[in-house]
Amino acid sequence: MKNYGTSEMLELLREAIDIGANGEVWHHAHMLWAQSMGLRGHKRLNRYESGKDRAQYIKLQNYALDMFGEVIQPSWDYAVTAPEDIKGYLEAYIAWENSVYTRLADISKQLIVMGFPCEAELVREGLPRKELEKVRRMLVEYGLSEWDMAYILPADKELHDKIKKKEEA
Repeated sequence: MKNYGTSEMLELLREAIDIGANGEVWHHAHMLWAQSMGLRGHKRLNRYESGKDRAQYIKLQNYALDMFGEVIQPSWDYAVTAPEDIKGYLEAYIAWENSVYTRLADISKQLIVMGFPCEAELVREGLPRKELEKVRRMLVEYGLSEWDMAYILPADKELHDKIKKKEEA
């Protein structure tokens, strides 16, 4: 086990844990918003992603405790603003996940430079690659329909069924 730079590495893990915890909060708030709008697919998507974010930060917490004897609690310092409509929601979603991607990639890069490749890989596991891809497509598709709910609602039902299968697998 390395001692040089361990405190700096743990601080980077703390940042990654905070990102995951804040992601859990972000998705939970948007799950409730989607439910209030009758968007069951987006409700289920956000519930699913909230769980993934939680699992990722808990994995990092467990790693820090097992490897370094450090208990790292998230700061829970994130406030969420509810969107006004589905377009605002998707734009906020992309902005949030872009921010997550950028910050986690930077943390991973710093860990590599410091000589902690295993920790960098654990952080990289939280990168929202597929999530960003899916939400960008939704933004384009819904926009092409001119935000017509006659298009969006069947797409939302399809999303609901797809995420339900993932949850049940």
